[in-house]
Amino acid sequence: MNWFKKKKPLPELATVDAEGTTAPTDVVENPSPDAPPAYNAETIIGGLGWYRSQYQRAMKLAVGLVLLLLVCIAVVVLLILKQPTPRYFAATPDLRLAPLIPLDKPVLTQQGLLNWVTETISNAVSLDFLEWREKLSNVRENFDDTAFKSFLASLGSSGILDMIKEKRLSVSAVVTRAPVITASGLVGGKMTWKVEFPLIVSYESSQGVESTQRLMATVLVARASTVLTPRGVVIQQVVLKRGDG
Repeated sequence: MNWFKKKKPLPELATVDAEGTTAPTDVVENPSPDAPPAYNAETIIGGLGWYRSQYQRAMKLAVGLVLLLLVCIAVVVLLILKQPTPRYFAATPDLRLAPLIPLDKPVLTQQGLLNWVTETISNAVSLDFLEWREKLSNVRENFDDTAFKSFLASLGSSGILDMIKEKRLSVSAVVTRAPVITASGLVGGKMTWKVEFPLIVSYESSQGVESTQRLMATVLVARASTVLTPRGVVIQQVVLKRGDG
């Protein structure tokens, strides 16, 4: 026997509006405050247009930055390629600045070298009984130590210097033919040249020319530091032989 009766559900109450019509019970008049707002089509299209314009601006900015970067890279490359080779200088004992040039590179032109060699040898041979010391001293810087000592020794051993002093002679040397470079190359890491040329040596006294002598000069020239010699070259050996010139 069932002592408890099941209660019937109460009928749902209908909502009546102001006009007296019955409103459906499943209509919610007040939406939840957490529900997302509704957008119409015009608002959505406008938002898409704004995003599109911002994207285009960002792309233009990115392209501009890339172009600017390429220009900067090109400028740096040009500066590196056109960068001048550094030049080094040293101070000489007389406080003169001299460029430092590698010893395996020539410092004079070929014609400049030949002119310098013939002038140096002519001045070294052109002596007189009064100023022979001064004249030899003037050409001293164009020789290295060994070559200059050897040249002085040859003047003494040949008797030329004694003859100049005893007979009170003046000696002059004239190159009779253009000098030529018979050999060149690196010797001990230094650029070296072998130069040959003929010359006539005249011995004069107060009575006039006493004698002449035809010689063939063979000169060995090598590069030297511009700190030690202004020309950057020195004579390493001089050989004077009798020749037909």
